[in-house]
Amino acid sequence: GCVLANRLSEDPAVRVMLIEAGGRDRNPFIHIPAGFMKLFDHPQVSWTGTQVEPDPGTAGRVFPYRRGRGLGGSSAINGLIYARGLPGDYDQWEKLGNRGWSYADVLPYFMKAENWEGAGNAWRGKEGPLTVSRATETPLLCQAALEAGQQLGLPYRDDVNAPPGEGIGYCQFTRDGRWRASAARAYLKPVMRRPNLEIVLDAMVHRVVLDGSRAVAVEYSQGGANHRVGAQGEVILAAGVFGSPQILQLSGIGAPEHLARIGIPIQRALPGVGQNLQDHYTIRINHAVATGVRTINERSRGLWLAGEALRLSEAKFSGIIS
Repeated sequence: GCVLANRLSEDPAVRVMLIEAGGRDRNPFIHIPAGFMKLFDHPQVSWTGTQVEPDPGTAGRVFPYRRGRGLGGSSAINGLIYARGLPGDYDQWEKLGNRGWSYADVLPYFMKAENWEGAGNAWRGKEGPLTVSRATETPLLCQAALEAGQQLGLPYRDDVNAPPGEGIGYCQFTRDGRWRASAARAYLKPVMRRPNLEIVLDAMVHRVVLDGSRAVAVEYSQGGANHRVGAQGEVILAAGVFGSPQILQLSGIGAPEHLARIGIPIQRALPGVGQNLQDHYTIRINHAVATGVRTINERSRGLWLAGEALRLSEAKFSGIIS
């Protein structure tokens, strides 16, 4: 949503309204990379309570899904890791009939988006709005993991986002120096004062209004009042893999049997809406660490985190926080 608001409002003849369910990105933990662990269940900046259904593949266990709520969406609360898909994945998408989605097709857009702190080359961009940086620290634990991977036969990759992409190496991050480079900070903050861009905060979208097969308006609530805004051009859903299909279904667009079961009149039958979600699991291993080896757990609490917050408060006056 932040990217589209930026790009579409470049044309002064186009009026753009960005509707956001959350608020401004003023929570200091958003901007401190080490503070992301404080945001997953924070009711003001994340959607809490979203869980997967029990599944045989997870031994019947239920897992929470983390989603950002506020300007920048999940890019404001995630672990900041910048990881492109493998080239073979995009090429496979094209083979399945999705023209324009091969690696050669999407690579120019990766490059256009990023401001890579390393040297520019045939697969890294240097002039984009999104700052991408290398790992600034190489802890002993990470060094040991890299050495173990290489002993298992994984090639070391100095740039894990370089093709073909297989191997082991240090992560790259969406951070600009000490601070998070969220979609809101990279794309929205520089253009928020454009007269043709209106940003509506703390507003819950309820449905898209259709006239036949055309989207003509959006209904949302804000501060206890209901609103309806017409769209002369188009309505673009950018509410994520959960929010976008949910809004479509609330608008009567989806699988007819599902809409009938939840009592929503069918406007357009699209059985694929809300189906085929694929995501990666994060597998965490807890282990005691020898005294003297500093971990991210220490950086995210106590005096270490207080120090990070103090530096952020100093940077606030130079425009770090939008």
